[in-house]
Amino acid sequence: IFTFFAVDKIGRKKLFLFAVFSNEIIIAVIYVLLYGQFREFGQFFVVLLMCIFVFSSTVCLSLLLTVLASELLAVKGREFGLTVIYLFNFAAVMMGMYFFYRAVQSLGLLMLLSFFLIAGAFLFSLIYSGLPETKGKLLESMENTIFNGRNLLAIKSDSRD
Repeated sequence: IFTFFAVDKIGRKKLFLFAVFSNEIIIAVIYVLLYGQFREFGQFFVVLLMCIFVFSSTVCLSLLLTVLASELLAVKGREFGLTVIYLFNFAAVMMGMYFFYRAVQSLGLLMLLSFFLIAGAFLFSLIYSGLPETKGKLLESMENTIFNGRNLLAIKSDSRD
């Protein structure tokens, strides 16, 4: 619910960037708390940070699956495209749980957190440079821009006008 109210007020790109950036900060703080072995307050603080991380990650996922996917898919086949995206997401979550468990067993939690930091930084730069801002635009005008420009960069250049 927060995502759908915040998307129109803040904008898709800003909300996505803020959620990814907050995830990066949370992972870095958890890394420091686990590496520094702060026994007194570290456990309670990690639980609070994990709750915020889950909320921020849920905002990212719902923004990606329900807002951006439905806006950036073509009109013809949008329902089929969203169905494929939802099925792929379900399979990816199931595989992610399995591989997360295996990666923690083989690499360790701190190495996995380092990998998440690097992957999050890559995602942040990808969103910052490539995602068009669709705040205040009608879905029909974005579809016409995609069809005329034949790619998503047409929306990005159209949003600067």
